[in-house]
Amino acid sequence: MFIGRHLTKNFGYFKKLGIKGPKPVIIFGNLLDLLFVSKPDLEVQRLKQFGTIYGIFEGSKPLIQVADPDLIKQILVTDFRLFNTKVRITNIGHPVIERMLVSVRGDAWRRTRTAVSPVFAIGRMRKQYALIRHCIGAQLVNQLQACVDT
Repeated sequence: MFIGRHLTKNFGYFKKLGIKGPKPVIIFGNLLDLLFVSKPDLEVQRLKQFGTIYGIFEGSKPLIQVADPDLIKQILVTDFRLFNTKVRITNIGHPVIERMLVSVRGDAWRRTRTAVSPVFAIGRMRKQYALIRHCIGAQLVNQLQACVDT
């Protein structure tokens, strides 16, 4: 009884916030659905059923799914400083990987982002567009064609 209550203690999290979502199952949360439907199809089903913002559980861990492009842009650009306490992607220990923007958190992330932001300025990206398009046209298409031929 105590174990079951402990494993489901977070299941009311989204209800308190007024966020809709599929009903989770003890231990698995909403992960069992992935056994029967592919992840992209499941996301589309949930989007139609619950709207552009809904909550799911990975085990007992709550996750908010967002499908509104304007809100995604706000989260990833404007308010990213509030969301940069993400789970570590890697634990390799290599000094270069440890300092990558996707790996660092907190103040180290802010310093790294400040250092790399000028590289992705609109003017620089426009100058690189022609080169990137050429590379995609010349290399990627050839590689895809080679894969199709084999």
